[in-house]
Amino acid sequence: MTSTETPSPWEVYGNWAEGKPLVVGPWSLGLYQPAPESVAYWEAVERRELRLPRCVRCETFHHPRRLVCFSCDAEEFEWTLSSGRATVYSFTTVHRDLSGVGGPTPYDVGIVRTEEGVHLFTRFVNRSEKALRIDDAVEVDFEELPIGFVVPVFVKASVAAETTR
Repeated sequence: MTSTETPSPWEVYGNWAEGKPLVVGPWSLGLYQPAPESVAYWEAVERRELRLPRCVRCETFHHPRRLVCFSCDAEEFEWTLSSGRATVYSFTTVHRDLSGVGGPTPYDVGIVRTEEGVHLFTRFVNRSEKALRIDDAVEVDFEELPIGFVVPVFVKASVAAETTR
């Protein structure tokens, strides 16, 4: 790393193998301990890529925390670039700021079903006046949190296409 490069959050916050305190405003939620099997997922997210584990034997895609293929019981996966396209499977609107830092409300969180068939929990970013609906087409985008971590979020597909033009 050169002196002009910004260190990654992993370099700043170090090894989380022993867990880190997770605090939301005045509330302590215990220790956050990332799973070793999802390290490749979070490294890809930091590069603003959505990669999902795919079974080497039967090519079934899986959730990033999966250790064994549910289709063929294989234990070997390759991290494959996702299309980034998904549909809204379920969601709820949060009307109360629980962060303790005065974040904007309301906001939507829920589950998407990726084009590859994987269900992921996510935050939805609404860049239009249209309300989110079940089965809406969405696309992955990435947001950087104030502490420097990058997280995947999903945006309505038509809005995502308009903002990239």
